[in-house]
Amino acid sequence: MRLLLSLVFLIFFPLSAAASWLDDARASIEQSMLLTGSISVDAEGHVSGYTLDKSDRIPEGVRDFVGNRIVGWEFEPMQVDGMPATAKNRMTMRVIARHLDEDRVEVRLSGVTFQPMEENSKTQVRMPRHATPPSYPRAALRGRVQATVYLNARVGRDGSVVDTNVSQVDLRILDRPKRSERWREMFGEMVARAVKNWKFQPPTEGSLADDESWDVVVPVSFSLVGTKVNYGQWEVYVPGPYSPAPWKVTDVGTDGASVNALVGGGVYTEAGEGQLKLRSKLGG
Repeated sequence: MRLLLSLVFLIFFPLSAAASWLDDARASIEQSMLLTGSISVDAEGHVSGYTLDKSDRIPEGVRDFVGNRIVGWEFEPMQVDGMPATAKNRMTMRVIARHLDEDRVEVRLSGVTFQPMEENSKTQVRMPRHATPPSYPRAALRGRVQATVYLNARVGRDGSVVDTNVSQVDLRILDRPKRSERWREMFGEMVARAVKNWKFQPPTEGSLADDESWDVVVPVSFSLVGTKVNYGQWEVYVPGPYSPAPWKVTDVGTDGASVNALVGGGVYTEAGEGQLKLRSKLGG
């Protein structure tokens, strides 16, 4: 497998001043590629087919790596009116590459999420009709710091936000540990502050409609103009620590789902209706 990995990174300190913290930080650098597509599953939960969007833009080695794992997946059989049925879902997955040393690169799937092909908006938690987006932290904007925030929100019956939890903040900058921690806090606070004032649209039909509350994930990407990474290209980042929501019995990471396998700009209802549930490991 041939993987082209470029470690172009914004660093606040000159490399000549490298210290132990810089060596440790470099070791945490990952490159990721977010891929989308669709997957078909038979009535027994076996994969019957899949497609990757814009496959011609995906490096051949990555296509082969992903495909070899997908065909080995097994799912909980979907049921319609109590009977096993075939199913088709949209899927989003994140491929991770990390340098182990000068000669070796580890490639893995960090997570995958599934959503029905034709989502019925009345069976899912929907974005507010009018949502004020989070502000870009001024200090981060001046420092040209970019990040992606993954926030868990608990939505009440009236659509208001009952609780929030910043699950993870991935940075696209290499900095000292204390400063990195502050950047993460800064971005997380901005997202939590904005989302707490949102009023989501609760589901009115389906199996979720009678629930007392709903858990959703809101991914927010803070990017500077001209820095967008095209589909099928590697993006360099430093993953943040993962902090599960304290009110949750099960976790976003269950069944192969992962917060960083979500596309920014939307809201994702956990355990949504018609959503495939992976019962095998991501490795197939």
